[in-house]
Amino acid sequence: REYVQNGGTLLVTGETSLYDEHDRFRGEFSLADVLGVGFKGVSSNRERYRGSPLFNRYPFLLHNHAISSGLQDRMISRCPWFSIEAAPDREVVATWADVRPETDFACVNGGLEILGDTGEPAIVAGSYGRGKVIYFSFDLTGQYMYEMNRHIRMLVARASDWLCRESVEVVNAPKHIHFAVTRQKEKSRIILHFVNILFNNKSANEILGHGYPFDPQCHLKRLGTAPSCYSIRSDVNDDLAEVIREYRSKYIRKESYVSTGTDQICAYDEVIPIRGIKIRINTSVYPFRSITDIESGEKIKVTTATGGWCEISLPELAIYRGLAIQL
Repeated sequence: REYVQNGGTLLVTGETSLYDEHDRFRGEFSLADVLGVGFKGVSSNRERYRGSPLFNRYPFLLHNHAISSGLQDRMISRCPWFSIEAAPDREVVATWADVRPETDFACVNGGLEILGDTGEPAIVAGSYGRGKVIYFSFDLTGQYMYEMNRHIRMLVARASDWLCRESVEVVNAPKHIHFAVTRQKEKSRIILHFVNILFNNKSANEILGHGYPFDPQCHLKRLGTAPSCYSIRSDVNDDLAEVIREYRSKYIRKESYVSTGTDQICAYDEVIPIRGIKIRINTSVYPFRSITDIESGEKIKVTTATGGWCEISLPELAIYRGLAIQL
């Protein structure tokens, strides 16, 4: 809360802050003021079609907003078990579609015919103090791990652009490259981390190299019958408790199950190196003195510098490479 109040940015998904540190249901978002949303109880459709696979791939409709600019106007995700309401000072970026349940059009719109707009918020964005917040009511990350939907990836990229001032841009890198920025205040430097997860372990590459620890409950999670991994307060009514129990036993922590049958950590076998990655740095955000390769200690040469941006190149990325930007 203090972080955003003082100018930080935040992207939040799903049940964040609906449960306490012991995974006990609160009955309201503890960060409701920051997220700009309120808990409205069980989704009426979820209650009506309890146990139905209808909501595993459910369409939502994007509204006119900077975040949705250039994207298709409808996307698919797993519909949450609860409904939310947006605070008056927030913008509703997307709402859940109204569908005809008995329809099945293969993968188009999740196989559902869209009849209209329910008006129920799916994505909410706005400001809190000097900071900015985007809240996705659905399990954005878990769903993406299963489907690798490029439209969802583009939506997250747009949301990140809206939240953050452009500072570092990675060019010519495939989606198998993981990139992160960390700040070391005590050393007055920024670290750029690059990880290559493109390798020749077939079963792992089917999920872009993401391996998961072995889970003894794996087969039960496939069936949606795994034991509860949470607790519910005694004052929560039985109907609400049952909906929560059904949803969380099927989906929460299910990411440890990989549909390829790879239920153990996938080891790197032979790494396929990536070449020609370029990085652009906004010098008005990071007015640096030097850039150094962490492993070799060599200084990185700036190849171009125009319009307040400079550009550097990574000759090759094997598994990991870190660059230290000295401010």
